[in-house]
Amino acid sequence: MTTPHDRPDLDDVLDPHEEARPDHREHAKASPHPDDDALARRTEHERREVERDRRAAEG
Repeated sequence: MTTPHDRPDLDDVLDPHEEARPDHREHAKASPHPDDDALARRTEHERREVERDRRAAEG
């Protein structure tokens, strides 16, 4: 019989390393086109995350 501690859950496979902060500047009725500077910051952040993950996978 499987006990609750023997069953895998998301904590077993996910290692959260970034905080999810609500962006109160965005709103459902906001323009669908993001600010170019904000988009550039988000893109650069994602590139750094992907590169970090790639380096970690290579060892």
